[in-house]
Amino acid sequence: MWTALAFIATVILVGENLILYAAPVVGLVVGSRLVRRRTAVDVVVGVCAMALGFLPFAYWGYLYLRELDFPERRAAEIASWPRRPVTAETKPDTIVVLGDSYAAPFLVAAGVFKVSYGKPFISRRDWSVYRRKDSPQCPVAIIADMSSRAMKKAIADCVESEKVEGPPAHGSYLILSQGDEAPSAIKWVTWGKPWGSPIELRWSPDEGGVLIDFWEYTNFTALTIPPSLVFARFNREAHPSRTTPRPLEFAAKAVGWPVEANEPE
Repeated sequence: MWTALAFIATVILVGENLILYAAPVVGLVVGSRLVRRRTAVDVVVGVCAMALGFLPFAYWGYLYLRELDFPERRAAEIASWPRRPVTAETKPDTIVVLGDSYAAPFLVAAGVFKVSYGKPFISRRDWSVYRRKDSPQCPVAIIADMSSRAMKKAIADCVESEKVEGPPAHGSYLILSQGDEAPSAIKWVTWGKPWGSPIELRWSPDEGGVLIDFWEYTNFTALTIPPSLVFARFNREAHPSRTTPRPLEFAAKAVGWPVEANEPE
């Protein structure tokens, strides 16, 4: 199986480079021979052959110019989205979490929400509802960089759960989504995908589905000239490294819940 896949990948790779780099050579050779015949028809056909040979590179150049300002255009697009912040008076008791197995129970364990809906890590198909237990040992703040072990203990001590058919169809609640689950995530960029999972917090459909907050690290494969001889791909250098917020901390800050800088001893 793996041998067959490697063979197919090699054929595609070779084919890409043949089309990209052999086309100008073939077009130039064929076109120049026709032009040397000096008849009107041969000259026209020869010029067309040379132009067609360089067409892949012309298309590469078009993509290069089109994607030069993509990060700036994306930033302007995000800034233009209407938003409706959460206040102490409007904050609902329930949140639905998509794409993160720890955020749903821990947002309840920390007291940010009384009820949450999410899909456990073990079973990404089944939904669970999480409700907070009344216990004095439960945390009252989100701890930045809290260890998985401490999070699991807080969830075990402060949260009770049960399986449900799914999140509520109606009502006032928030929706926290990550990665491809985020409605505003970039689905595809020319010759590559953006790097880094977006995180998005919205109101429920009954509240208009308005955006509350959005985070995204847009680092994508873009265009450089000349293209790579081996992979026939353009690459833009990576943006400087940025810290990716955890969805649970992102949601807590978006609703005004305290987030402590360091985990207590």
